[in-house]
Amino acid sequence: MNKKMLQEILAPLGIDCSSLSNNINIEGITSNLQHASSTDLAFYRILPGKEAEEKYIQRISSARCGLLIINRPPPMPIFNNTLVISDNYFLPVQKKLADILYPFPAQLKLVGVTGTNGKTTTVNLAAQIAGQLGKKAISIGTLGIKNQKNEILVETLDSTMPSFIELRRLLFTYAKNAEVAFMEISSHGLDQNRLYDLKLAVAAWTNLTQDHLDYHHDMETYFKAKAKIATTSLVENGICFFSEGEEMLCAKVAASSNRAVMAARMDWGNLEKLPLFFRSLFNRKNLQLALQLNGFIFEKNKKAITPSQINLEKITPPEGRLNIIPFKDNYIVIDYAHTPDALENIALALSRDFSEKKLAIIFGCGGNRDRKKRPLMGAIAKQYASRVVVTSDNPRDEVPEAIIQEILAGISDLHSVTVEADRSKAIKMVMATASNEVILIAGKGHETYQEIKGVKYPFSDYSEVEKWKS
Repeated sequence: MNKKMLQEILAPLGIDCSSLSNNINIEGITSNLQHASSTDLAFYRILPGKEAEEKYIQRISSARCGLLIINRPPPMPIFNNTLVISDNYFLPVQKKLADILYPFPAQLKLVGVTGTNGKTTTVNLAAQIAGQLGKKAISIGTLGIKNQKNEILVETLDSTMPSFIELRRLLFTYAKNAEVAFMEISSHGLDQNRLYDLKLAVAAWTNLTQDHLDYHHDMETYFKAKAKIATTSLVENGICFFSEGEEMLCAKVAASSNRAVMAARMDWGNLEKLPLFFRSLFNRKNLQLALQLNGFIFEKNKKAITPSQINLEKITPPEGRLNIIPFKDNYIVIDYAHTPDALENIALALSRDFSEKKLAIIFGCGGNRDRKKRPLMGAIAKQYASRVVVTSDNPRDEVPEAIIQEILAGISDLHSVTVEADRSKAIKMVMATASNEVILIAGKGHETYQEIKGVKYPFSDYSEVEKWKS
């Protein structure tokens, strides 16, 4: 895409390209400035405030993009080949360029899953179920991009829900032959209009519990952001399904949208005969939605697929979601639970399914995130576990010990509660003294790093368990 082509595309929007170099050559578009190449057009929003300007200056100093589009006149330094356009034009310009460089696969249907907890599991299960039905599918979200065989196509993404332009590129690259893409839809993504003009054939909403209040500030604002999946993101005949137990949430959404519907109830038969992963109620709820979504897409009557139509034994649980590792006379469970609701759900499930064993919980809370949930999670851990070890998660820019103190504020009785800020030492300590226990290591799940002061250091709960097992 040369200067002349850019002028033809952008001139109708009143954007003047005359200042650009005559030899400019654009082959890709991105919203990720630091990863942009010399043939990429990069979009970058400069937010108000001195801190945001300093961040821009830092990033532009090492930028390699061929063309930069920003939303307001930049602070120094000036980058060669820069266009300044209004915020209102960012998405329309991205769409025009994406339609040329990353045309949307004509056969592809988009399916979105939102909710505080369960998004990752639901989209992963849905893609595998589609595979058992003989369909080609991909899942996009926290675990990267996978196909219907659960094979990894992209190991990690920059965020759970990519920006509009990154999503168009990913769908063009990895969904060319797929019939459906099951995507995690975050509240941030809905609030920031990352779907833009992309519409979902069908959607699901797992639940709504406290999280992300550092961004949304209160639960009602959080709800309104999530509700956009049912009110503005669906095709004309699309439906947003809610899982069992979410009748009140469904009714609240239904007050402003006729697209909100409860998912069909499932006959699970004898729960003891289900694979261990599906014996927990919250994972059966995720499976319920995955079956419902596949039925809506692939069945002529749009009714849910039933559990008897698929082989649950052949479904691989997603990484970091209720993954169980035998250890002597104990079981170690690694799970991504990082909200009060998720921690309580898994603690309740483990207490019920392993009633003959005591429950130990190792967990921390992430830095630079919703601080209000920290004491709540402390109280939940103490309620269900015979012993609790409070440790670090991803402290980010916060002091780990300060985060731990906020967790402890929710625990009135500190008997059987231990503090060990070093996560590796915390895991070693519990494993070394374990006897007939279920050890829940919560919060990080699939993650392979620990983020401290802007640096992601290699760290994996799985690797730590294997190291201390031996």
